[in-house]
Amino acid sequence: MHATQVEISRRPAAAADDQLIADLFAESRPDLDLLPPDTRATLLDLQLRAQRAHHAVAHPDARHEILVAEGRDVGRIVVDVSAPETRIVDLVVAREHRRQGIATAALTDVLAEAGERSQPVGLSVWPTNHPALDLYTGLGFEVVVDRGDGTHIEMRREASEPKDRP
Repeated sequence: MHATQVEISRRPAAAADDQLIADLFAESRPDLDLLPPDTRATLLDLQLRAQRAHHAVAHPDARHEILVAEGRDVGRIVVDVSAPETRIVDLVVAREHRRQGIATAALTDVLAEAGERSQPVGLSVWPTNHPALDLYTGLGFEVVVDRGDGTHIEMRREASEPKDRP
């Protein structure tokens, strides 16, 4: 069960957020914690650069935003609304702020925006990320592609009718 939904805001990410983004990226890679610190730092830097390059090519028009709760930067979300489907490209909340409803609030906002455009919302998630899978399922996302080989699962939530339509 997730905590009560909190009020969040989103602001565009800026160059000044590079360290925050790097820290969030590192927190989302606990599998690398056993590596020697220098090796881990190098590998994290390479992976973050690769992720940024991939996002720039695959989602050049995506919005890169920082999640803010109670005046503190607590996460980031990357959303691409340029296709017929709203795509949640990346979502991460700082470890000490997880399970407080921040991701739920961010996703609820994105779903509402997509609903105003009558767009479905898609995302990918690792099959081992059970908290995220539970969150997405609880928000109405359904698995549309699961190859069963340990690679990303594709999930989708169909478009809902905008509130101003009869």
